[in-house]
Amino acid sequence: MTKVIDVALDVASQYGARLHVLYVVDATNDRFRRPDSREKPFRQGDWATGDVAELARYHGVEAVTAIREGIPHHVILEYASETEVDLIVVGIDRPRTVGGYAADLLGHSPMGTTSSHVIHRAPVPVLSVRV
Repeated sequence: MTKVIDVALDVASQYGARLHVLYVVDATNDRFRRPDSREKPFRQGDWATGDVAELARYHGVEAVTAIREGIPHHVILEYASETEVDLIVVGIDRPRTVGGYAADLLGHSPMGTTSSHVIHRAPVPVLSVRV
């Protein structure tokens, strides 16, 4: 995801924009539903958003961090609407190949479902970055 962060920082820096760093704890992930494991993904979110915010400050970009829980694409789209962001930056995987053909020719998305949902439903432009 370093490439996605680099692109987001570059865009924010070029346009004097505030960078919103959102970490979503996936509510559909069963392993996070156990009481003994609930805290770990939120700690990871704190570390991840804190690291990106620190990097942003180093580059002279104002950063706002948020950690939310839910279905990732729903949370991203809701957050974008609530905060009135102007652009969403998401990472997408390189197309996978099956027998020499791009996987999307076989009906499989070359990007994750979260990225796909965000790209197709976002209320603002989405910049997709291959990771």
